[in-house]
Amino acid sequence: MAEPLNATFNAYRKRERSGVLLGAGLGFAIVMIVMIAVFAGIAFAVGGSVFTWYGQVMQATAAGDQAQIANLPPPSGIFIFIPLYFLFLFCLFVALAAFEAACLRWMIRGEVSGFFGLNLGADTWRVYGTYWVWFGLFIAFYIGFAIFSFMLGGAAAVADQSGNMMMATVFLLPLTFCLALIIFGVRLAPAAATSVGRGEFSFFKAWTVTSGRFWSLLGAFLLLGIIYVVASIVIGIGGFGLILGAAAPAIDWASAAHDPQAFSAAYTEAIMKVFSTPLSIGLYIALQVVSWAVALFFYVGFYGINARAVEAALAEGKIERAGA
Repeated sequence: MAEPLNATFNAYRKRERSGVLLGAGLGFAIVMIVMIAVFAGIAFAVGGSVFTWYGQVMQATAAGDQAQIANLPPPSGIFIFIPLYFLFLFCLFVALAAFEAACLRWMIRGEVSGFFGLNLGADTWRVYGTYWVWFGLFIAFYIGFAIFSFMLGGAAAVADQSGNMMMATVFLLPLTFCLALIIFGVRLAPAAATSVGRGEFSFFKAWTVTSGRFWSLLGAFLLLGIIYVVASIVIGIGGFGLILGAAAPAIDWASAAHDPQAFSAAYTEAIMKVFSTPLSIGLYIALQVVSWAVALFFYVGFYGINARAVEAALAEGKIERAGA
C-alpha cells in the first residue's frame, strides 16, 4: 500500500537547510524588478507619445468628452509595444521557470546553484518546455472539445425535435469539459517536477507519478487553493478599500441608477484624483508587493505538492532518474 502523501504543506516543512526557498523567492523578485525597470525604460524611450496619448484619452474620458476622444487616434508608436510585449512575456516565463526549477531542485534533489538558487541550466529549460506543452495541450483540448460539442449538439438537435436533448447537452457539455480539465490537470500536474526529479524532460511520465494518487493530490490542491483565494480576497478588499475610501464621498452613488454616463464620468474623475496623490500611489504599490509576496508563497506551496508526488514516485520505483 502506498504511503500517505501529506503533500499540502510539503513546501513549508522544516528541512536540513533553512531559507533556500525564501532565497529563491527573493532572487525571483530581484530579477522581476530589474526586468520591469528595463522594459519600462525601453517603453518610455521608444513610445513616449503613446503614454501622452493615453493620458489625454483618460482625461477626455473623465470629462465625458466623446468628441475629443474621437479626435485622438492612436499614435503609430503604439505598434512597437506588440513585439516588446511578447519579448517581455518570454523573459517573464523564463524567469518563472528558473524560479520553479530552483524550488523543485531543492525540494526533490536537495540541490542549490546559481543566483539565489536561480540559473539558466537544463532544469530551467525543462520547466520552460513544460509550459509550452501545457499551452499546446490546452489549445488542442479546447479545439477538440469544441468540435465534439458542435457535432454532438447537431446530432442532439436532429434526434430530438422537442429540444430537451439539446438543453441537456448544453448543460452537460460544460460540466464534462470542467471535469476533464480537473482530471487531466491533476494527473499531469507534476509534469515539471517529474522532469526535474528525473533530470530529463518527462512531461507525460507525470501520469505514472500520479497513478493511485488522484484524490490525495486533488484534496491537497483544493485545500491550498481555497486558502489562497480567501487570503487574496481579504488582501484585495482591505487594500482597495483603504485606497479608494477617499474617493467614496466625491461620488454620487445614487446617480448610477438614473444617469449612468454622469456616474461613470464622476467615478473615473474621482479615481484619477485619488491615484494622483503620493499616499495612494504608495499604498497601491505596497498592495501590489503584498499581493505578489502572497502569490509567490502559495505558488511555492503548489510546487511542493508536485515535488512530494515525485519524491514518493521515486521512492516507490514508479519512475527512475535518467541514466539510473
